[in-house]
Amino acid sequence: MDERAIEYASQGLYSHNILKTVPKEVVDKYFVRKREGYQIQDSIRKMIVFAHHNILQNPPFINLDLIVCRNLLIYFQTVSQRKVLSLFHFALNENGYLFLGSSETVGKSSQLFEPFVRKSNIYKYKESNKFVASNMIRFEDHMINKLNASRKYSALSEFSGAGSDVMEIEATILKEYIPATIIIDDHNRMVYSNGPVNRIIRMPQGEPTNNILKLVPEELTVAVRAAIHKVRRAQVEVFYYDLCAFAASRLRSRRRSI
Repeated sequence: MDERAIEYASQGLYSHNILKTVPKEVVDKYFVRKREGYQIQDSIRKMIVFAHHNILQNPPFINLDLIVCRNLLIYFQTVSQRKVLSLFHFALNENGYLFLGSSETVGKSSQLFEPFVRKSNIYKYKESNKFVASNMIRFEDHMINKLNASRKYSALSEFSGAGSDVMEIEATILKEYIPATIIIDDHNRMVYSNGPVNRIIRMPQGEPTNNILKLVPEELTVAVRAAIHKVRRAQVEVFYYDLCAFAASRLRSRRRSI
């Protein structure tokens, strides 16, 4: 999409002709009169995000009630279509809706969506036997591209046929979009991990352990211990920037969140 079009849309500015199609009481309540026309109030504009989003490469938005994607999927190959539809299913709330173009359908992804208004190509989220790792870490709501997969967990044993294809797509999505994640219990014992955690932890010499403070590099122990303490005490998300750790004779700098 043209950058200028996004910039113009984000301004929420309409010509004086808006009065011909929008009731005056609505304009008076939600718009501010400017020399160029009428501009939507800031309180409303801030509720909307205008941005470029590569639907195949960027991490998906989630907890959405409605996705409108019209006349785009028809230009994708079948594999890409199925990946996008799986991302849409991942992004929608359990009572969410998908609005496709007049020439589009969910095709082989019918296990993810059910027709709601068939004539208009509006589909409703459908519970599916697809695998997303349980106990997935939940990020705070202020993060635009937050990921929360716990509501969409089902056992691997439930998969068969088309469901296995969905599982494969979901696994690919998880690898691409979810960062290295470690979940610990109240005793600092690692109970779950996802992603390239080998970049964060290492197995110490001697007796095996799953204590996170003994698994992280020694130079990070103090920072991790302090972060865990703050999370438990204040119930807030903690970020560390520019942490450095030596691994395989290479100095690495990373942004960490706990």
